[in-house]
Amino acid sequence: MPDEHIDRLEALNRKLFSKDKTLIPPRRPGTLHDRDITAARDWEAAKQPQRPPMIEKITTPESTTFFKKLFLYSLGFLVLAVGFAFFVFERGSNAVSGENIDISILGNTFTAGGEELALQLAVTNKNAVSLEFADLVVTYPKGAGASSADSDLVRVREPIGTLGGGKTINKNIKVILYGEQGSKKDVTATLEYRIPGSNAIFTKASTYPVTISSAPLTLTVDAPTSVATNQEITLKLKVTPNATKMIQNVTVRADYPPGFQFKKATPEPSDGSNVWALGDLAPGIEREIEITGQIFGQDNEDRSFRFASGEPDTNDQSEIAVVYSSLLHTVTIARPFIDARLLINGADQLEYSISSRSRTDASIEWVNNSPARVENVEIRAKLTGNALNRASVIAFSGFYNSATNEIIWDRNTTNQFAAIDPGESGALSFSFESLGLQSSTGSYITDPTIVIEINMKGTQTTEGSEPVAIDNAETKTIKVSSDLQVAAQAGYRAGPFTNTGPVPPRAEQETTYAIMWTLNNTANPVSSAEVKTVLPAYVRWLGTISPSTENVSYNEITREVTWRVGQVPRGAGGSGGEKEVAFQVGVTPSITQIGSSVQLIGETVMTGTDSFTGVRLEAKRGAVTSQLFNDPGFPVNGGTVTQ
Repeated sequence: MPDEHIDRLEALNRKLFSKDKTLIPPRRPGTLHDRDITAARDWEAAKQPQRPPMIEKITTPESTTFFKKLFLYSLGFLVLAVGFAFFVFERGSNAVSGENIDISILGNTFTAGGEELALQLAVTNKNAVSLEFADLVVTYPKGAGASSADSDLVRVREPIGTLGGGKTINKNIKVILYGEQGSKKDVTATLEYRIPGSNAIFTKASTYPVTISSAPLTLTVDAPTSVATNQEITLKLKVTPNATKMIQNVTVRADYPPGFQFKKATPEPSDGSNVWALGDLAPGIEREIEITGQIFGQDNEDRSFRFASGEPDTNDQSEIAVVYSSLLHTVTIARPFIDARLLINGADQLEYSISSRSRTDASIEWVNNSPARVENVEIRAKLTGNALNRASVIAFSGFYNSATNEIIWDRNTTNQFAAIDPGESGALSFSFESLGLQSSTGSYITDPTIVIEINMKGTQTTEGSEPVAIDNAETKTIKVSSDLQVAAQAGYRAGPFTNTGPVPPRAEQETTYAIMWTLNNTANPVSSAEVKTVLPAYVRWLGTISPSTENVSYNEITREVTWRVGQVPRGAGGSGGEKEVAFQVGVTPSITQIGSSVQLIGETVMTGTDSFTGVRLEAKRGAVTSQLFNDPGFPVNGGTVTQ
């Protein structure tokens, strides 16, 4: 920059910031003149650029129109909101809510089982709208429990009709509840209703619990609480009504513990051995059931009998659907003072099965369990039953009285029985046979059985006391299995088929034969019976069966022929009718078999289950050969293979 310019700037700076007034330049004289400014009238022709409008110009006519519209929109929205609120309020006053329906149940919270319980029900409609087509449904269990299934519920329907808004209606009902003492039952009141303009059904429910203060029936049992194993026990069950009204269709059921063998009952059970249909019981009429049986178990084991009374199940009369009363009676198995245990063929069990005409060995093991001596001991074994061969009884060291069918051991036959010391033991033995199950007249024994009852008696004297009689008893049942047999034979001329081929058979030529199976059964029906055999490699299955209705099949892999017989009736093959089948085979001998007979089938094996004894039965017959001795007109050596 030139130096002269710098000097001028410096001089100006000193003038501006100096306090010396002489340096301040004087004000220029003269006056200010107004400037003539003329605005163009033609805006489009204006050539000068326009300045942005000032704030003061916001209030243009267009701005005023916008605010008016905004105000009108706001006012309309307010009117609509007020109208909607009014509509909702008016509509809400006509709506029905279940919360505005009250159901109250008044009555005693305790009742005796089988007695009428009066309840007062009040239904209040707090809604402004009426309830239409209203019904009050009261539901309560018969007695099985508060959570009974629908089939065990009682329903009472009380019509109400129309229940106006703000109105209350009262209903009085009576219910009869059954159950065990202390059990709780729920009574439920349900209001079913409709609202105006709707076909839908709405509900409102209320539950009222009631406690059973006493059972409608009382069960008591008179029975021992301790019994020796293998001993007979009698339980006397008493059924006493507590209600003041008739109790209808009463059923009693007894559930026996393991090891209990039912013998008899008075009155006889109406179903099986443990259900009694007592019918209607009037107030004050007591019924008694006496049950007798034999109980088995180990020392100090508990056995519990359960009894229940009530209304039977409609689908199963042996079950109780509505329980009125129940009872549990527990018996402890105690060790007897003097014990006599019967073993059959060396085994100790409740029931046995033997074959007909077989000899059975029995033994009695006795012991004195008491801490004192037992004197004048006597043991008796009584044999009864429709399958006993009385002439076959052998008593070792005892006397068999055939008039009474008893074997007796006492101090006269056994010196040891004069007095048995504490802990002393011993054994007795005898044997017998069963009868044949078919008589000479052709009839069969039904349910062939042999029963042996053992009684052991004696007297026991302790110091300073009178002699006390003690005894023990045991009964064993022996069932005789049916005689199941199968016969297997072949025929060329005999049988239901027309056979072909040379007789005697020739090597490398086929001869056909009929194989016939015949079944025989005696006293007891047999189930699940099957007959099987295997065909040799040179025998061909022809698939011809007679009668064709029998279930006979052949397995090509195992070469096994199976006849699925199923049920074999009592007396099959005799008085019960024939039970047989036949099938045809073709036999082609080899040259290695020349000069000998050939097997047509292998061993025949029959199996089945005796329906009376439950024993699996088996019968066998040897292989059937080409030597047909029972075939009519069969030539000598007709079964020997020739060239």
